[in-house]
Amino acid sequence: MAKNYVKGNGKKIDWKFWQIINISLNLEDLKRLPQNKGYIKLTISDRKEPDQYWNNVVIYENEYSWKQTWSTNNKKDIEENF
Repeated sequence: MAKNYVKGNGKKIDWKFWQIINISLNLEDLKRLPQNKGYIKLTISDRKEPDQYWNNVVIYENEYSWKQTWSTNNKKDIEENF
């Protein structure tokens, strides 16, 4: 499944005891994403290499569904093992 990238950028900053991620998102681009009860699910992950502006994260729509994963994978495991 192809990732649905969001227009924006971000930088992960390592501090002495923690990490923070600063992101900027395009509001119009966010409006096109499907909403679930008023929320938009996004994933922020590391880039392989920083871009020309040293942005080191990429942002895309989170399409993961634990319900779908549970119903397809675990149901088979439970039936086979019990």
